[in-house]
Amino acid sequence: MEQLAFDKIRKTVVELQAKGESIDHAKFIAWLDTLARDDPSLQEYRMMTHKANMAHYQAKSDSRQSRFREKLEFHKSMFEATMSTAVAALKSCLLINGGASVAMLGFLAALFKDNKELVIPFEFGDALFRFTLGVLFAAIATASTYFAQYNYQEKNNKYGNVYRMVSIALVAISLICFFLGCYKAYSGLNFD
Repeated sequence: MEQLAFDKIRKTVVELQAKGESIDHAKFIAWLDTLARDDPSLQEYRMMTHKANMAHYQAKSDSRQSRFREKLEFHKSMFEATMSTAVAALKSCLLINGGASVAMLGFLAALFKDNKELVIPFEFGDALFRFTLGVLFAAIATASTYFAQYNYQEKNNKYGNVYRMVSIALVAISLICFFLGCYKAYSGLNFD
């Protein structure tokens, strides 16, 4: 390729020298530019260089897109795992407190069935109240979780974080209500 262009230049300079003509630098450079523009071998070289550059940039772009997709997929799977854990925590709080409330009601009903004049210890009523509060806090935590996700979706991270922290606190309070209810129920069973 380059040899063909070099041969043309040499041939032209030799012809000018044989005619006894001097070379004007500006005209010579302009002639080289014309030769470079019109030379099919140089045009082919430029086209190949262009194609190689385009292939290189396409490969870089594909690589970036692939890394972006992998990162996006990772974040999506982490989000799904976080959400499934949060849902499991909320369901657990509702289930244990709701189950304890129903069990306590069944226990109290069984006590009253045999003896209508039985005096029920205060601790049993207090335990039932705490279990019911646990259900209430878990239900409110579910609503708070919804509001957190809504705000994150709307790109309002400040309020999303606030609702997320409120949800976490309500789940913790719900669990505390369950443990306190269990303690009160146990205290009501006077084993002396």
